[in-house]
Amino acid sequence: MAAGNEPQIGSSESHSGLDYTTRKESTPKSANSAAPLHMPELLEKYLHNWVEKHYRPNPNGYLFLNSKDRPFFSDNVIRYGVRKTMAKLGIARPPGGVHVGIHCFRHGVTSELLDAGTPIHLVTRMMRHGDPHVTLAHYAHVIADAERVASEKFSQRIGAQLEPNLELEPLSPAKTA
Repeated sequence: MAAGNEPQIGSSESHSGLDYTTRKESTPKSANSAAPLHMPELLEKYLHNWVEKHYRPNPNGYLFLNSKDRPFFSDNVIRYGVRKTMAKLGIARPPGGVHVGIHCFRHGVTSELLDAGTPIHLVTRMMRHGDPHVTLAHYAHVIADAERVASEKFSQRIGAQLEPNLELEPLSPAKTA
């Protein structure tokens, strides 16, 4: 943190994580987990706006605190944040009591990156998976869908080039031996 406990948006100063169940800081699982990651301009804009309007300096320098100046419990983030947002977006809660937790954001981002055609090695690095096999083990279904979509796009591009000249071969009577 900078002097005066002002948050540094885009800074990679901190190398600890917060367990949202226990509210305890811990070190990352591996050195790979603490690598810097690009922050998109849009996210930076929203975070700056939020800091200007809502940030309260605190001894630990956390950005998001509850009304008691403590980090949020993950169950409350899910109950009052994620579930309300899902309802507002018209996303049904999974049937059968499936737990939706903070990790759902990580899965959502990974799925969106793969669905957008981001190469597997980049998604693996961005998600801090130790190996592409980890990414593939959990997201092979997304990759299969992306392959189908890519194949269709390629087919449409070829088809568009052939459209003006639909006749690939001259029509002639079939020759038989």
